[in-house]
Amino acid sequence: MGSKSNSSTASNQTTKTTTKTTQLNLQDVDGVAVGGGGNVKVNITDGGAVAAGFDFGSDALSTVDNVIETGFAYLSETAENAVDRVSSYADKSLQEVSNATRSDTAETLQTLTKYIAGAVALTAVAYAVMRK
Repeated sequence: MGSKSNSSTASNQTTKTTTKTTQLNLQDVDGVAVGGGGNVKVNITDGGAVAAGFDFGSDALSTVDNVIETGFAYLSETAENAVDRVSSYADKSLQEVSNATRSDTAETLQTLTKYIAGAVALTAVAYAVMRK
């Protein structure tokens, strides 16, 4: 019978990576020169752009505030006008209802009272003139 043979080779490989991070805070620097080996990452923030962004946001909020105030003032005025008109129409309607419920006799008596009062006033004036 024949013979069988097995052979195997194993290999272990280890890779080591070292990362060194240094944070630099640079303010009011016109230019920056960085030198070094390997991967160098530089983040620079333009402080002027950030300040301008805050100013823009502040201006936008002020504009929105003004729009809201103007809108509320307009709505308030419109609501007051609507209430005034409704009140006026209600008064007119009640007056018409009041006039409609009066009887013809009551209107006649009211008219007669006006004429009698006028006649009394004229008589008083005539009496005063004749007495002088």
